[in-house]
Amino acid sequence: MTDVENNNGNLMENDDEILSTETSQQSGASMRFEPDEMDEEDFFGQAVNDLIVDYSIGQTVQGIVSSIEKEGILLDIGYKSDAFMPNNEVPKKTLLGDPLTIIPGDQVDVTIVKLETKEGYTLVSGKRAFFALAWQYLKDAAQSGDVLSVTVNNQVEGGLVAQFNTVKGFIPASHAVTGPDDSLENYIGKSLEVVVLSVDQKKKKVVFSAKKARQRPSESQVKETDAFFEELDSGQVLNGTVTNIKDFGAFVDIGHGIEGLVHISELSWTRVRHPSDVIAVGDEVQVFVLGVSTENRRVSLGMKQLQPDPWLRAQTLYREGDIVEGVVTRIATFGAFFELQHGIEGLIHISKFSTDRVENVADVVSEGYKCKAKIIKFFPDKQKIGLSLIGVDQDGPCTNIEDREQSANADDSVLNTEETIVEAN
Repeated sequence: MTDVENNNGNLMENDDEILSTETSQQSGASMRFEPDEMDEEDFFGQAVNDLIVDYSIGQTVQGIVSSIEKEGILLDIGYKSDAFMPNNEVPKKTLLGDPLTIIPGDQVDVTIVKLETKEGYTLVSGKRAFFALAWQYLKDAAQSGDVLSVTVNNQVEGGLVAQFNTVKGFIPASHAVTGPDDSLENYIGKSLEVVVLSVDQKKKKVVFSAKKARQRPSESQVKETDAFFEELDSGQVLNGTVTNIKDFGAFVDIGHGIEGLVHISELSWTRVRHPSDVIAVGDEVQVFVLGVSTENRRVSLGMKQLQPDPWLRAQTLYREGDIVEGVVTRIATFGAFFELQHGIEGLIHISKFSTDRVENVADVVSEGYKCKAKIIKFFPDKQKIGLSLIGVDQDGPCTNIEDREQSANADDSVLNTEETIVEAN
């Protein structure tokens, strides 16, 4: 007798109790059924229907093996009838490739092929379930970066075809061989440890990489990295190598597989337009540990902290009222940033360009223009300097050096032309 039949039997023996419970739960309904209003056959059918789960073809469910028959396996999947898995649909290996032996009581993943056969069973397939589970496993592995084992089937143009469970994927040649002397033929028929680079189930495409798997640290290396990370603390000075440069900063390898970020604002005391202006990939540098996040395993680094701070000297070099030389480094709608000597940068507000109203900063100066300015506000402790162009005598117009040279050359040319005309007259 199946579990369903046992449950039904129990339900039959307790009709009055169940009906009483159902009646209390339907107290808000307009019609109530008393035990004598529903015959035994109708109630039995209702009880069975209450136990039925709605399944659909193609759905993957879990079943408990009831018995092993000659032609296949019977399972309880919690449906109105037992499920039957033919021998040719029984998987021989686990998802990870280990031999699979199924015995009564085991829990097995199956995919529904047919809801009801003429024999009254639900037809299911273990192989189809494993195919669906294999794709999900690959998607999860692509996210986690876990290493898995694949079997190399054959060589094709540009790489190898490898199989994980029932799913075939591609290993590019550059992600398979270990060097120029290595050959793709050496891997045919062998197991290979890989990581999943990409998965597209709709297009049935998977890309593996043995190279990435080889680069993963060993267990001992992981322990060394963990120990090194635990010892990291703010204020430490470390040696490192620049590994990557982005618009927002540079990544530096400080050893044991740990990379830290030097934000663009921490590269130098002077304003940096782009990290590549002051640093390059491969540079050996010294860095200052600004902060360590053990939770996210992130390290914030700085480089300007190991350089002389120009603002420490600023209060001995400058005073309010001084006329200083500098260059416009950046233009904003509210004014222009002006770099003095010794790496000090101040601001010329748009209202301090002229006694006349200035609508557009770019009408007066542009980046790279060199001129003189007057210090009108000075707060060295806040690292701020306010400057003005009003009332400052310039040696020439506020133009950059190249423009001045071109202007001077043009003046010489005009002068020579005028002299020639005078001589001719």
